[in-house]
Amino acid sequence: MDKTYGYYRVGVLAALVNGILLLGVSGYILYEAYGRFTDPPDVSSVPLLLVASVGLAVNLASAAILMSGAKESLNVRGAFLEVAGDLLGSLGAITAGVILLTTGWRYSDALFAAGVGLFILPRTFRLMKEAVDVLLEGTPRGMEFDEVAEAMAAVPDIQSVHDLHIWSVTSGFVVLSGHVDVPERADRQQVLAALHRVLTGRFDIDVCEAPGRDRGSRAGTPPDCLPESAELYRGAGHSAAWRRRGGKWSSWGYRSPDQSFT
Repeated sequence: MDKTYGYYRVGVLAALVNGILLLGVSGYILYEAYGRFTDPPDVSSVPLLLVASVGLAVNLASAAILMSGAKESLNVRGAFLEVAGDLLGSLGAITAGVILLTTGWRYSDALFAAGVGLFILPRTFRLMKEAVDVLLEGTPRGMEFDEVAEAMAAVPDIQSVHDLHIWSVTSGFVVLSGHVDVPERADRQQVLAALHRVLTGRFDIDVCEAPGRDRGSRAGTPPDCLPESAELYRGAGHSAAWRRRGGKWSSWGYRSPDQSFT
């Protein structure tokens, strides 16, 4: 079976699985912390400090590598959360080792372990929620659906905006589609150019005309915004496409007979 979007969703699925695993890890950490509170074990502080120091160095290097990608990819963010949990665990172990070495208070290890588990849990839930939102094709973060619709409806000669959909295929790949109705007298290319200005200026979405049966005038629309394979044929007219900057794109078009963009 052909996959028109390729395997873009694999990263989101991996992020969701990663989140489920992180929930299990957090639960286990909290369970172990509870056991150590009720029956604190004897821990040798010097080996604890040595092992935790090595772990801290490794986790700092891993976190530095993953930090930039965690802002753009759910999958990388899941990996970053794992490393962040290990990093905090190393810091907690070092602190607990120092406390054990200086005071002999045996509850410090359990206390810091519980803190790590509680730190990971809410961030894991947020990661899973974002992954589920992408899989269920919810409106992307940072994109206000009503604001986009109202801005498009305010463009001169647009009578209505309907069947509007905004969703994510994967992290950083936002797609928008819908219908815009215009009166018979309207200059379709001028409407496209006006929509281009609004979407580019307010929402950082580029507009261009994709290859079609009747290419017509291309005034006000930059060429070659989509790959040659991205041909959008809609009804008997020609099509236009919006692609959000940074690799995010959306498709649009219109039918000639009733002067309705689809």
